[in-house]
Amino acid sequence: MAHTVIIPRALKQKITRALIRGRGVLFSDPCGFGKTTVAEKLCAQTKLLRLPAESMDFCIPEKNQGWNTLLVDDLQGMTRECDQKNLCALIRECPDCRR
Repeated sequence: MAHTVIIPRALKQKITRALIRGRGVLFSDPCGFGKTTVAEKLCAQTKLLRLPAESMDFCIPEKNQGWNTLLVDDLQGMTRECDQKNLCALIRECPDCRR
C-alpha cells in the first residue's frame, strides 16, 4: 500500500541547511512517529546507505564506499563502544559523507 509522506516546509528547509553544511542530524521521537520514513524521504536524492544499529552484524562502514548519506536507524541499539567511537570519527573525518 502506497502512502504519502508530507514533510512541513520549515522542517525540510532546516534539515536541508544542516546537511548542506555537513552537519549530522538526529531524529528523536517515540516509535511509530515516522522518523525513518521522513529521513529516507529527505535523503531520496542522495546515495543513501541505511544501516539498522540493532542488527547483529552492524558495523560502521568505510567512507567512500559508494554512499554519501549514512542513515543509522535505531541508534539506541548501538551499544558497543567501538561502534560509537567509529561513528563519531566518521562524522568528524568525512564531512562530504553527510550531505
